[in-house]
Amino acid sequence: MTVRHQRGHVFESSRAFHIRYYQTVLEDGKEVRRQKSSLLCQKGGQYFSTKCKATKDAAARFMEKINKDSGAVVTADDMTVVDFYDKLYLPLYEKSCKPASVRSMSQVFDFFLRSHFGTTTLRAYKAETASAFLNNMKADRSRCQLQHIKRVASALFTEAIEQNRIETRINPWAFKLKKTWGKAGGKTYHYTREQAENIISALVGRLDCQIAVMLSCFLGLRHGEIRGLQWDDIDNEWIHIRRSVDWQGRVSSLKTEESERDVPLLDSFRLPLESWHEQCKSGRMLWLLSKTQQPVILANLANRVIKPTIEKAAAEALAAGDAHRASTLVWKDWHSGRRCAATLAIEEGDIKLGQRLLGHESASTTLAFYDKVLSDPLYRERMRQLDMKRLKS
Repeated sequence: MTVRHQRGHVFESSRAFHIRYYQTVLEDGKEVRRQKSSLLCQKGGQYFSTKCKATKDAAARFMEKINKDSGAVVTADDMTVVDFYDKLYLPLYEKSCKPASVRSMSQVFDFFLRSHFGTTTLRAYKAETASAFLNNMKADRSRCQLQHIKRVASALFTEAIEQNRIETRINPWAFKLKKTWGKAGGKTYHYTREQAENIISALVGRLDCQIAVMLSCFLGLRHGEIRGLQWDDIDNEWIHIRRSVDWQGRVSSLKTEESERDVPLLDSFRLPLESWHEQCKSGRMLWLLSKTQQPVILANLANRVIKPTIEKAAAEALAAGDAHRASTLVWKDWHSGRRCAATLAIEEGDIKLGQRLLGHESASTTLAFYDKVLSDPLYRERMRQLDMKRLKS
């Protein structure tokens, strides 16, 4: 009987850390695997969590003895899920995906899935286990979070199947989430046209900030796409989206193939761009929004310039008795601008315009995640039109 190599699962109970593992015992003359747990160490000092280095080292030493005594081996064709992720899947993913995607996937696996998979092997893992796992989480997590967890786990097993490590070639995560699973997602924010225009007006004197807000709110560029724009990407008619710059300042490819797109150079952009071009030493700088050789850091721009400026403008409007204008001068975030651009396009009755503007493969993505409620003026106008039709009939 081949005994599988185990890593053990560390858990906390009664102010101490324990380790759970399996042992093969004889019962009625037959070998049976039974789950056992042993005290690993008391909590305190260097042993302050189940995932700290001291606790992990203690668990490794304990399991080394257990595996040695049991003659455990790990067969190449039946790895544990965790070992497959650490040794094969993660390095492969790092080579083919953007750093932000790798970071997001790693966070999901380490926080939700690593302890769940434990010492289970690829071949031993069952679909009912996956379903029960998400079912137990449905009350505490949003549906979007459950879908993200499922996607990460499903992609891992898909790769295992492609490497012929699962004999049945059936992905245990290939099931649909039940409609009742998961809480409603958190609220997302966007700017209305009035809010965007008032913010841009308040930023007079800071052309770089005005252009950044316009690129976000009216052309729907992502945070990284705005940072990645260079002067050579702009001609007389188009702004060509060709690259992204991530949060660490690394130049990378765009999020999807559809994200490589061209957006029209609007007339309202031309004068600010020309004026900014003059300030940037006749355009000799590489990056559109930076006067240095490094891409602009939009988070710093927002914190140092945009937020204080619009807060001051809001206070001035309030002091002048214009409470409505003051209420529109609120900074949300850069991605709220992208939702603003999509909503404005869809409000014109053209979902295809919104889809192409944002660079989505499917219009359903644009509608599901970027179309926000009608603005108050448009809502009133549409209702007025309906009322007129009703009176005429």
